[in-house]
Amino acid sequence: MDPQQPRRVDRTDYTTDASTRARALQALVDGLKLSDLQRTWAFNFENREIADDVMTAILTPYKSGAIDYKEAQLRWVDIYNEHKPPAKASPPPAATPAAPPPTATTTPEPDSSPPAAAQPATAKPASAAPEPPPAEPLESTMPVTPVKPQWNNLEPPADDPDFVLNETSRVERLNDWQAIGASVRGKSHAHKGTFRDDAFDMATCGDWTLTAVSDGAGSSPLSRVAAQIACAKVVKSLQGTLANYTLSAPPGDMEKLNSDLTRLRSFLVEAGRVAQEAVLREVNQRGLQVRDMYATLLVMVHTAWGKHEIVAALQVGDGAIGVLFEKDSGEQECTVLGDADHGEYSSETRFLTTPGIDREFSSRVKFTVKSRIQCIAVMSDGVSDDFFPEEKRLIQLFCGDPISVEGMLSSSGEPVPGVLTDLLVPGKHSAANLGADLVAWLQYEKRGSFDDRTLVLLHRSPA
Repeated sequence: MDPQQPRRVDRTDYTTDASTRARALQALVDGLKLSDLQRTWAFNFENREIADDVMTAILTPYKSGAIDYKEAQLRWVDIYNEHKPPAKASPPPAATPAAPPPTATTTPEPDSSPPAAAQPATAKPASAAPEPPPAEPLESTMPVTPVKPQWNNLEPPADDPDFVLNETSRVERLNDWQAIGASVRGKSHAHKGTFRDDAFDMATCGDWTLTAVSDGAGSSPLSRVAAQIACAKVVKSLQGTLANYTLSAPPGDMEKLNSDLTRLRSFLVEAGRVAQEAVLREVNQRGLQVRDMYATLLVMVHTAWGKHEIVAALQVGDGAIGVLFEKDSGEQECTVLGDADHGEYSSETRFLTTPGIDREFSSRVKFTVKSRIQCIAVMSDGVSDDFFPEEKRLIQLFCGDPISVEGMLSSSGEPVPGVLTDLLVPGKHSAANLGADLVAWLQYEKRGSFDDRTLVLLHRSPA
């Protein structure tokens, strides 16, 4: 086989080819350097889109334990078959001239005509151009279409004591704002018939609005339970501490606001610890290992402050919290609060129960004070990774008309609109169907995107 021509790999071939499997998985374990990928697969991985797919679909979840060894293999095959260049077809063999039919042997008659005069040899002129080489047969340019793997859509066990729905949504009015939340099972879970691991919660407390999102690790068998506990406990804790709390700083006095932000930071840290302790308590009660209930946690707190609004966030693990606001110039801008533990080349995910993580809670709390906030979005990495890098692309989630992230299409094959250009346009969608409409929006297709998707939107409620 020509080493320059990649062969097509299917699932059966890949799982039985121990040498190929070992090289591919070793590249993952070593940090998935792109040069290793090029040697492993023999096709161009310098393409940024391909590299993003590999990072999102394989490196990030594999290194964090969100997918196992077998799932990493299957995702390798999907991306390989999607991106590999077509193999060149070999030219057809030249036709062999047919041999003349055999004839009977006869004695030739003597030739009575005079012999022809010998013709002198003619030399080629020195200035004559050399004859061109014979034309090579044209190679076939017919592309080799990769065989697309078929995705299953299997139901999880209905009698499981920790059963959760494949999708869920909620719509609530929170003070002068409307909150819409939805969570859908990812293709990788549907393919294996396992449960959705994401969870979310939202509530109000006086002038405060609260939202939480948690992403259970796919490698943890009961991470969905941890995600539900984390969201419920962190919101309940904040409701208790914020119930009687009012900002002391007069509107616009940024200097005095610092003391309020310090108090707010302590509330978020305490709520994070309450959620952490609740998950660890559940682990002990069930006689499990901590790794059986790994989950991330993103918390957002919002309140009005005169002509400004305050948004505070605590983030443990990946995902994103985006705040869309209007600048003085009238342009829209998106601020990303918090730092995901998974960046482009990060190799470790931090979870709510990672030992010692609570000592980092205070430094993980972030604030922004803005006027003219239009929308706030809290999401799991199943959504945020599709807009990586979030600092540049997350504004597309809000304002895309349509979203210009390459390869993202709705489940019906149409371009996907940003939430503010369609879903949240007043009067365009029935209020009773907003939750179901957000579920449908989250079921977009994007190459390499197989994870659960959870998104909570907070926007000004229409009058």
